[in-house]
Amino acid sequence: MGNRRFTQVATSDDEDEAVQPHQQRTWKRMRLMEEDKLDNDNENEEEVGQEPPQLVEDAKPIDEPIRFSGKGRGRKKHYESFEFDGIQYSLEDPVLLVPEEKGQKPYVAIIKGLVLLTLFCSQDITQGNNGNVIVTGQWFYRPEEAEKKSGGNWKSCDTRELFYSFHRDNVPAEAVMHKCVVHFVPLHKQLPKRKDHPGFIVQKVYDDLLEEDNDNDDEIKEEGPQPLEDAKPIGEPVRFSGKGRGRKKHYESFEFDGIQYSLEDPVLLVPEEKGQKPYVAIIKDITQGNNGNVIVTGQWFYRPEEAEKKSGGNWKSCDTRELFYSFHRDNVPAEAVMHKCAVHFIPLHKQLPKRKDHPGFIVQKVYDTVERKLWRLSDKDYEDIKQSEIDELVQKTLRRIGELLDIEPEEAPADDEDQLKVRVLVKVFEMVRLLLSFALSGVLRAWARGHQETPFG
Repeated sequence: MGNRRFTQVATSDDEDEAVQPHQQRTWKRMRLMEEDKLDNDNENEEEVGQEPPQLVEDAKPIDEPIRFSGKGRGRKKHYESFEFDGIQYSLEDPVLLVPEEKGQKPYVAIIKGLVLLTLFCSQDITQGNNGNVIVTGQWFYRPEEAEKKSGGNWKSCDTRELFYSFHRDNVPAEAVMHKCVVHFVPLHKQLPKRKDHPGFIVQKVYDDLLEEDNDNDDEIKEEGPQPLEDAKPIGEPVRFSGKGRGRKKHYESFEFDGIQYSLEDPVLLVPEEKGQKPYVAIIKDITQGNNGNVIVTGQWFYRPEEAEKKSGGNWKSCDTRELFYSFHRDNVPAEAVMHKCAVHFIPLHKQLPKRKDHPGFIVQKVYDTVERKLWRLSDKDYEDIKQSEIDELVQKTLRRIGELLDIEPEEAPADDEDQLKVRVLVKVFEMVRLLLSFALSGVLRAWARGHQETPFG
């Protein structure tokens, strides 16, 4: 099929020569967000100030290079891992890559590295003199993408099916959408159940298929972008709501693009604008109306630069992984879900986990979308049900990553409001100290005068 390179890689120090990849997946049925929106979801919602789309930061290599290659302007550094949009990727990670066309399914590849003393002496994760991080991927093919030697393409026996290949290609690290799971299953073995082991299935290698029987496929499909299938609920409904045309079925999980998502999963959502960072939310409800469309209710996170202060402006991010939790909910089509992600809820007095050991986002504060101010996770001023929710999220994090060490009070991070409060308190205490000192000195002087006027016997 030839190279599947979908974007140019800069070959000079002029970064403008490189085509910057953008997210091409589109939200399906966007009008449903208005049609199916629950009235009570917006009772406490206050619109955050209109901010321009936030550009996704460039990928950055992690730690020191493991080797170097090339000379002069072509010199490259090779790494074992890199970070992009708060997520760490490493050699041998299976990943999805941004496709060339809208509506086309994402590409799938394994990030490959240098294997010493073998025939596979190729690039891995490299950074050139221009600072661009390049990933070399070993490609998978979907059956409908793989061309037969006699012409046409293969039929897919399972929506999860992929063909492995030994074809490699270079792409910018920013083309990586997210990690995925790929199961290599021999043909004589039963396929794992989707519910227990979500992910793709590989049973064949594409190069070998070119010479295999072509009589199994009666229909020849034309090549072209393959539309994504609609999301489908899994299992039986757990409850029903509404009446008539507004009747809805509620589910615990759904499947989209071969991946299963369930209630309480943190996920990334396709943003509205190109170049904008993905939205982040926790799945709180999964419903299907009479029209068959699957709708996800998400509880929203905010990036610091997205959250508006009551006094105006936005917060600064102390860490690229930082998010603010909120109690704001909104409905989106299930097809807007990009992939799962990890979110760690860490109290301010605890040390942050290392990115390498526990990649993912960090939450230490809650954003009040009505009052437009921040609360600490450790504050106890929430309603009981909200306090219980936050406590449970913190405990789930600690159970997942283990206990974290405390940090010294003076090392604890403070935002602008915290620092203002501290400065005010310091001034108040200083005034009180001065008043007490003045009053005490007056009492002592009065006592001294009275003592001098009193004769001793």
